[in-house]
Amino acid sequence: MLVDAIVRNVWMAIPVWACLYISDYALTLVGSRLYQRGANKHMVFQGSYELTPIFQKDVDALRKISPKFVVILVLSCVGIWVLWRAGLSMRSLRGFEFVMGALILAEIGVDFRHVRNIVMLKLALRSDGVKGRIEYSRSFLLRASSAEWLGFAVLFLLLALVSHPWFFLGGAAHCFALGLQHWSMSDRARLKEDRAVETLPPS
Repeated sequence: MLVDAIVRNVWMAIPVWACLYISDYALTLVGSRLYQRGANKHMVFQGSYELTPIFQKDVDALRKISPKFVVILVLSCVGIWVLWRAGLSMRSLRGFEFVMGALILAEIGVDFRHVRNIVMLKLALRSDGVKGRIEYSRSFLLRASSAEWLGFAVLFLLLALVSHPWFFLGGAAHCFALGLQHWSMSDRARLKEDRAVETLPPS
């Protein structure tokens, strides 16, 4: 199976990871471009289109090449190779399988979300079946994202019961961590929104 090939051959693992990671950024730019071209007349996202703070400026500026992204990509590929070599030296690739599951499955989840968003934004851009205007607060977007990540975590946890447990447990753990992170970010965003409302002058 593909999972076995990825775990046993680092020169397959690295390209698979790199392709998924690059597609994440590329699809983000596609969605952000659609949003800025006019989809925001129906759907307004408070703050940046990008949820990950480190990439928000690059995505908002529609930079095709993000220096931060390139650095993280290179470092992650080097890290994958180092972890694989460490696993070989210890004669156990279970840790490597867990990490690759965490990386790959989370990126598959991200790409799935991007494709869904792109379809919705294209429909909104054409006003195809979409009327009116709705604004999503930052806290709402992050809370909805958290729910999705927790859903992915449950799915991968169930898959771990039937096949490649270390790989799918890695995916479940990463998605669960992302779900908690976005939930926490949502709480902080809600506090900022509440404070902003409190500081508004009385009408």
